Amino acid sequence: MIRLAAALALLCNPALAEVTVTIVEPDATGYIGQIVHHNRWGFGIPGEQLLRLETDRGDFLIRLITTENRNCVPACPDTIEMWQWPSGVVPELIEATTPEHGVSVIRLYLWSGM
Repeated sequence: MIRLAAALALLCNPALAEVTVTIVEPDATGYIGQIVHHNRWGFGIPGEQLLRLETDRGDFLIRLITTENRNCVPACPDTIEMWQWPSGVVPELIEATTPEHGVSVIRLYLWSGM
C-alpha cells in the first residue's frame, strides 16, 4: 500500500487540515484507494490552495477551500474539489464538504469503460 500525505500550512497552525491519498491493489469492485480530508479545529483562515498528490498511478490535483469560522455557528465547513486525476481512475465524488472536526472521503476506482 502506498500512502502519501501532504500537510497544508494554514498560517496559524500547519496541523489544522490534512489531505491524504491512499492507493491499494484493485479489489473485485475496482476500488483502488481514497482521498481523505481531515478538517481540524482552527481559526478558519479563509483561502484556497491547490495540492498535488503524487502516486504510482499518477498525480491528483486537489483544491482545498477553507472558510472563516467566526461567521458560522457551528464553525464553517471546508471543501475539497478534485481538479485532476490520472487516466484510468474515476473518483466517486468531484467535491466533498467537510464539517469542522469532520472527515470526508472520496473513493477512487479503476475505469472499466461503458
